[in-house]
Amino acid sequence: MSTKSVLRRSAVIGAVLATTVAMGSPAYAAADIQDGAANVGDVNVTSGETTTSSGELALCDVDPDTPTPANGTVPAKTFGTIAKFGKGTTSCKKNGDDNIVKMSGTKFELTALKQYGYTTITRVSTYSAECTSTPTGTSGKFSLGGVSGLDIPNPMPAGHMIPLKNKKGELLARVFFNEVTKDQGAIRLNVMRVAFPPAGVTPLRGSIIVGSVECRPSF
Repeated sequence: MSTKSVLRRSAVIGAVLATTVAMGSPAYAAADIQDGAANVGDVNVTSGETTTSSGELALCDVDPDTPTPANGTVPAKTFGTIAKFGKGTTSCKKNGDDNIVKMSGTKFELTALKQYGYTTITRVSTYSAECTSTPTGTSGKFSLGGVSGLDIPNPMPAGHMIPLKNKKGELLARVFFNEVTKDQGAIRLNVMRVAFPPAGVTPLRGSIIVGSVECRPSF
């Protein structure tokens, strides 16, 4: 099923499981996956000599020996002409040997392509993700609500990609949903990621992550 009207009323949800024998994905370096961390979003986009960077919004971490807090909040923010994020929260905590990581965000808008003739604004009203790790593996899940500007499937397969093209059929960006990286029981889950091609028809380079959680078992 793929329809904007239905997605305004109900959420797209999905789950993923990583066991201790899970293999790595080429999307990211598996060694970068943390014991437990989450963020509401991350903008890192360059246009010519101008870089728009947000850092990891409301970043949290389960490790008590780092300066990163166990809970994070971020107000609504606008990042130039690139994107808008609504309010969001994160939570990272330990429960014995288990790591429990959660994030939730609101009112994301992709505005970067409007100046290049792509006038349909991609919006997400609500999005969330969480992962839990134990000494034997991890599990994760996500949800998307109120998606407009794109037709997306429900349920959402892992790594689902939608190309954004101009009227000439030229690729402007790719949008990935339910993007999962696994390695030896560890997992990273990006709810959504916008990637601008390295040699595209616009000067935009880089990516925007919308909601991310990661967990690594304590073997």
